[in-house]
Amino acid sequence: MATELARRIRGTRKEFGKEIRTMFVRASQEECEPLTVGDMQKGDKFIVMPVPGDNDGHGGFLEESHLFIKTEFISHPRTPTNAVRVRDGSHTLLSNLVFVFKID
Repeated sequence: MATELARRIRGTRKEFGKEIRTMFVRASQEECEPLTVGDMQKGDKFIVMPVPGDNDGHGGFLEESHLFIKTEFISHPRTPTNAVRVRDGSHTLLSNLVFVFKID
């Protein structure tokens, strides 16, 4: 079920959508290949790709995105980690299979 925000913005960004679609069509296969957390090197910055959901705590394209920095895997019994959220320095463990946008 779409949120009120989704209802308000739906259909208001048609030109931007066309521009994005055109950019993807012109891109090479290599440029369109998705990256994963496992592809990131220590120090790389990335944003986790959104996943379909209800936009109410269970995924969704309107949820906030966080900028992370890949760290070395730290094997700690209570909280193993492999990334740090830039906004607040929170350490987290992300699956190496999660798709990401790399930020240069």
